[in-house]
Amino acid sequence: MLLFKLILENNLIATGGIINDLDKQDDKTRIKFRHNCKQKTSMTMAIFHVTDSVLVYLYTPPAQHGGTLVNMIIETLETIKFGEFVKFENMEMVPLLAERAADYQYGVLDDVLKAESVRITEVSEGGTVPELSFLNESDEPVFLMDGEELVGAKQNRVLNLSIMVPAGETIVIPVSCVEAGRWSYSSGEFQSGSKAQYASARASKSRSVSNNMSMFQEARSDQEEVWAELSSKSARMEARSETSAMSEIYETRKAELKQFADHLKPVENQVGVIFLINGSVAGLDLFDKSETLAKLMPKLVESYALDAIDPRAKAAKGESSDAQKTVEAFLEDVKQAQAAKSPSVGLGEDCRLSNGSVTGGGLVVDGLLVHLGVFPGTGETEDESQGRSASLVRASRRRRMH
Repeated sequence: MLLFKLILENNLIATGGIINDLDKQDDKTRIKFRHNCKQKTSMTMAIFHVTDSVLVYLYTPPAQHGGTLVNMIIETLETIKFGEFVKFENMEMVPLLAERAADYQYGVLDDVLKAESVRITEVSEGGTVPELSFLNESDEPVFLMDGEELVGAKQNRVLNLSIMVPAGETIVIPVSCVEAGRWSYSSGEFQSGSKAQYASARASKSRSVSNNMSMFQEARSDQEEVWAELSSKSARMEARSETSAMSEIYETRKAELKQFADHLKPVENQVGVIFLINGSVAGLDLFDKSETLAKLMPKLVESYALDAIDPRAKAAKGESSDAQKTVEAFLEDVKQAQAAKSPSVGLGEDCRLSNGSVTGGGLVVDGLLVHLGVFPGTGETEDESQGRSASLVRASRRRRMH
């Protein structure tokens, strides 16, 4: 921790701040810090020269508005038609249909792992919780969906956002831990868990990732929040795991989840889906083509169904409502959302959507909306949400469960 003076273009704009996570690179230092500037508390990531305790500002990535990407999302949503609503138990599926056929070619996680054309490992022998190494040895890009689970190595993880991994390259991918009680190798490489993070946790993670991308330009989650939410979910679902693994919840409720998967299947020309639980929208997932949706549908259905069978949802009394009007209102909120864009971890651009009504993100590659995942918001504005995030993300630290 250092106390500092921040000088921007010869003007003193902040003093007495708290600096964390120094990452020295040559004569520059990459710093995450909290400072007070013009009576407004904010978070910033920048690069500085450090001389004694005076920091001279060199660069901070500019914020970019996602106007063009928002227009693309709006135009895409306006071409979508609703299929026949299908209900099972307290969950309803709204198929999103499109006759368009995207010709952008890529593989998906389970297929490329089965073909042994990718290698997913810890970034080093010691590993670090929020990052993994992804080597794509295939001759086409690989699509990774936000929330997909990777099992093995030192602990199980889920993807923080959707990524298109370039062909023939190795990249570092941002992830969150969903197995807090293990930090030892069970295998040298990761495999697919054939599951996705349940929807309510994806929504919370999406909010924290969006906040950290806005404040630090890093696609990292609030890991403590992920662990706390998972612990509560495990208790409610009576899933006991020695390593606090998310996978045990799915295993415990496997028979119930299979019933949802058997009843809620994709239909012709379906490129996306909106799920409602107890009459309220739980989330939206939209893809560029029906083939991708079909391959990922089992993971999606079970991830939403795990929230539907949660005792908390079972105890809630959903008000009877017009499902179509509810969905249409949600889509209008998506169209009205504020957006910020940034270069994706892999190919293309990442677009973060937020306002008090919705939260989520989209991946655009070569002018094509490959994936859009959006969830109901908390009612907070972006500034309120960022202000609520009291702790900085620490890349190399993890909580020990025992």
